[in-house]
Amino acid sequence: MKKETFLSDPVSIGRFAALTGVDKETLRFYRDKGLLAPAKKEENGYTCYGIYDFMDLYSILRYRDMEMSIRQAGQLLCGADLDAYEKKLDAQIVGLEEELVRLRRKLFRIRNAKQYLYSARQKDKRIEYQEEGMALYTLWLDEASAPGAAGLLTRIPGSYIGIRIPLDELLNGPQGETYRSCIGVGISQPSVKEYAFPVPEEMEYTKPGPVLKYYLRLRDPLRIREEDMEELLAYSRLNGFELIDHTTGYLCGTERRGEERSYYFMIRVRVRRRAEGR
Repeated sequence: MKKETFLSDPVSIGRFAALTGVDKETLRFYRDKGLLAPAKKEENGYTCYGIYDFMDLYSILRYRDMEMSIRQAGQLLCGADLDAYEKKLDAQIVGLEEELVRLRRKLFRIRNAKQYLYSARQKDKRIEYQEEGMALYTLWLDEASAPGAAGLLTRIPGSYIGIRIPLDELLNGPQGETYRSCIGVGISQPSVKEYAFPVPEEMEYTKPGPVLKYYLRLRDPLRIREEDMEELLAYSRLNGFELIDHTTGYLCGTERRGEERSYYFMIRVRVRRRAEGR
């Protein structure tokens, strides 16, 4: 008894389209361009497709998936130099690897943006304790550093914007009506390690360790009032934390309504447990 195999007998174009998932119009197009060469039945002149057409179609689809033109695909099917094909594959591998890195970075930033913006809007003035905070690299944009900060946001692709309040003012309160805050651009350790984002040499390194995260909606990040930080400082005292670093953080989003602006921040302060008797 003859053993039947897939497409052991030629089939009509309709049946071939159903088996391959490629519509009849596309099959006719490939045939007319010389990429497919189905046999013709002698009795009626109809074209019929078999297993070799199936394999040719597979190659055509792969070539097209690699963005080769019809002409290039036809040349390869007709025995053109396969060295060119290998070079095309090498170039595509390099391009796709670069695209994967770009997409991973983009996904990383989108996830962070979603997480922090949601938290900032939902947890305004709520405090969270994180046992092992991330290391941060930050360049603070004071008058000295501002002239060299051209293109900073694009130069650091994984960047965030943060607020700095000096430690002495965090401990002792503002010297005037508001804290001496300034804006900085930074990058987090996961961005550096996992996504190879560059870290400019002039950035300051903030050590990892326990941190308090404080979500805050500010009208003006450069004029932070004492009452804006009141809950964070009270929480630190009540729970036995000692502030050991200036603030860092993330700008989670900006909201403009007419002339009014609001800035959602997640502020971070590095802490340690206060020793007994202090």
